[in-house]
Order: sequence, then structure tokens, then C-alpha cells
Amino acid sequence: MSRVYFFLVFFSLFLISLDRVFPLTGIRSVSQVVLAPVSYGLYQGAARANDSWHFVSTLPHIYSENQSLREQISSLTETAVTIETLQSENNVLKEQLDVKDSVTEQKVLASVIGFSDENQSVVMMLNKGAADGVKDGLVVIVGKSLVGKVTRVTDHVSYVLPPYAVDSRVPAKIIHQNSDVGKGIVRGQFNSRMILTDVLQDINIEKGDIIATSGEGGVYPANLSIGKVSEVSSAENEIFKNAVIEPLWDLKNLKSAFIVLNY
Repeated sequence: MSRVYFFLVFFSLFLISLDRVFPLTGIRSVSQVVLAPVSYGLYQGAARANDSWHFVSTLPHIYSENQSLREQISSLTETAVTIETLQSENNVLKEQLDVKDSVTEQKVLASVIGFSDENQSVVMMLNKGAADGVKDGLVVIVGKSLVGKVTRVTDHVSYVLPPYAVDSRVPAKIIHQNSDVGKGIVRGQFNSRMILTDVLQDINIEKGDIIATSGEGGVYPANLSIGKVSEVSSAENEIFKNAVIEPLWDLKNLKSAFIVLNY
């Protein structure tokens, strides 16, 4: 193919020289028709070569710009996470300020740093531990709502058993139309939801009733909200009836909570 191009180019030069001596109007017209595709092909080839060289020469700039954009996205993501965490802590602090605590109650604000499994139960990990005065058995709250109980502590981490964990058992009372109408046990199920069990059949319990800690057994203080009834299950031939409890807080997405140090 290259030989044909060279021949045509040489032939065109020969005709141009000949035309200067002998006018070749007819032949010139024919040669223009024949050589037009050649010149157009050479023009396109040069244009493609120029575009390719321009693309290659701009690759370092494109790479640098791409890296800069990646860094900006990463920075914006970190900022968004920080803002979300601060907003969550701010909400927890506002909730706590609205609660009238006893003068002697001492609390420490902790951030949720993850979740783990212990003895088939899910546990929440907080970033405060023995070095901050935390010990086993302390209660974790948000406002006047129960988050869980500290079951294990290291120097800088607390492990909290939430009420929806399979090993959790919380003595509770049923608040129907602002009155205590009965008692039961809030148990964790599947590490994902809470069930109120051991409720006598004659107890009036309805959807929307509030479930709070009863304080029996001394493990949890009384009057901490656990959740509200979302569904009641009852059978006439059973001694007890059960209810599904919906938490008042989204415990699985909680970012921070208070550990009560002197309970």
C-alpha cells in the first residue's frame, strides 16, 4: 500500500513539472480526481496521528487530575462522617439535658466503635473502658431509654449487651394509658428484635403501649424506656401472651450513648 502512495505522489510531481512546459488541462483534471483520495487519506492520517499524540501528551495531566479528584472525594467523605457523628452526639446530649437526673448521678459519654459476638449474642463496643471508670454491670442509656448493660471491660473499651441480644433478659413493666398494668420479661430474639414474654392473659396490653424497666432484681434501674408494643400475640389456651417490642431509638445505628458510672 505504501508503494502505491509513493508512486502516486511521484507521478503527481512529474505531471506538475510537465504541465509547466506543456499545458495538460485534461490530464490535470483526471489526475486531480485520481489523487484526491490520496491527499484526503494523507490528511486524515496526519490528523489521527496528531490526535493520538495530543492524547498521549495529556495523560500525565489526566492522571494528576484524577488523583486530585479522588483525594477531594475522600476528604468530603471523611467530613460527612465526622458531621454525622457530631450530629448524633449532639442529639444524645440534647436528649440527656432534657432529663432531670439525680444530683449524684455520674455519666460518661461514649462513642459506638463497632459490634462483636460473644456467646452467640451481639454486643456493642464503646470507646470508654476501665481507664474511664467503667466496670461490669453498669447501665448504658440515651436520655431515659435503655441501651444495654456493660458485660465486659478492657482499659479503653466497654462491651455492652443490648436488649435485643439473645442472652438479654430485662424485667419490665407495661404502661397502658399512663398506668402500670402488668409485668413481663423483655428477651432478645435473633440478635435483631425484642419480645415481651410472661405476660398474664388478663393483662390489658395493646399496640402502642410503652414498655419500661421494672427495676426488679436490681440489675437495671426502674423506669428506663425500652420500647413500645408493635404487635400482640395471644392464644386462649396459653397462660401467657407475648408482644413484639419496637425500640424507641435505632439502637443498631446509634453513634453514642451515656454510661452511668454510679449505678
